[in-house]
Amino acid sequence: QTCALPILPRVLGEIQRLHPAVEIALQVLNRAEVLKRLEANSDDAYLMTRPPDRRDIRAEAVGKNPLVVIAAPAHPWRARRSIPVRELVGEPFVAREVGSGTRLWTDEWLRSRGLALTARLELGSNEAVKQAVRGGFGVAVLSAHAVLMEWEHRLLVALPVAGFPLPSKWHLVSRAGKAASPVAEAFRAYLKRVAMPAVIQGVDAIVSGQHPPQRHPRK
Repeated sequence: QTCALPILPRVLGEIQRLHPAVEIALQVLNRAEVLKRLEANSDDAYLMTRPPDRRDIRAEAVGKNPLVVIAAPAHPWRARRSIPVRELVGEPFVAREVGSGTRLWTDEWLRSRGLALTARLELGSNEAVKQAVRGGFGVAVLSAHAVLMEWEHRLLVALPVAGFPLPSKWHLVSRAGKAASPVAEAFRAYLKRVAMPAVIQGVDAIVSGQHPPQRHPRK
């Protein structure tokens, strides 16, 4: 899915380096398209945040994908130390499209607390959401991995909204009963043992509420 775009190409690049004879193909699709390919059993595996809850689907959690509330640096909430979640639902909100993994996670979590978002904008990619938030259209919920570069360069801030970051996870998904190829099994093992732990370390600071590193201009 598109939420995996910030990390998956790097992971596959390392797999390709370790196994140069293997031909690797990657498609980044929205949730609806991934589900169509999963139904048709078209690929070895899929990386998803919200796999279907069905007996014929095998889903294994392989890494954390924390969701954070982001805003433009000039947002008036930036200086606050704690923001009640009820205030979040009253704020102009930029959302991923209905049906995306990030939107499903966010909507479900809020419903469990008797709350619901009213989206000011609904956009079909993380990049579009980030640009809208930077432009001052409101706040948004996205994967910490998706906003790490903007956070490090102080183009976006992570807001301390109560209950966030949400504990989303990546799952490696395939059809139940489908025998994994040696390459697919090697990918799974590398993902769990090496790649995901390294990726999580990269977002520790933003998830824990630390400030981004100070960048000094070159002389």
